[in-house]
Amino acid sequence: MVTLFVVGVMAAIAALYALQRERYGLRFVVTLASLMAFVGVALSGLLAYTEDFLIPVVGLLLATAGLIVLGIVTIAAKVVPWWVGVALIAGSPPFVYLWVFPWLLGVPWVLVGLAIFRAAGARLPEQPSRVR
Repeated sequence: MVTLFVVGVMAAIAALYALQRERYGLRFVVTLASLMAFVGVALSGLLAYTEDFLIPVVGLLLATAGLIVLGIVTIAAKVVPWWVGVALIAGSPPFVYLWVFPWLLGVPWVLVGLAIFRAAGARLPEQPSRVR
């Protein structure tokens, strides 16, 4: 279950980067934050599979910094609604441990995914009608 969650979060980070990478004023920050969050989530996902404690801890720190910065940049970029940035911050590792009900952990990421699908769908070009 943890692996599926980690893969889903990594997919959401990659999709959010793809949506926001065209914002010229924020390009470097978006790239750096997305890379930090992506690598951090991947490393923290190794927690269940490794005996080494340092790798997942570094991953959690990277994921935390990357997701918080990505949340702030997402709010500033205005490509998706502002609450997506808040959901990114709420889904970062330190805030996850503050959740009273752990089964609600996926709620921020479901909201992020929903907003990504809506924003990506709005950007698709319309196909011309083939009616004769």
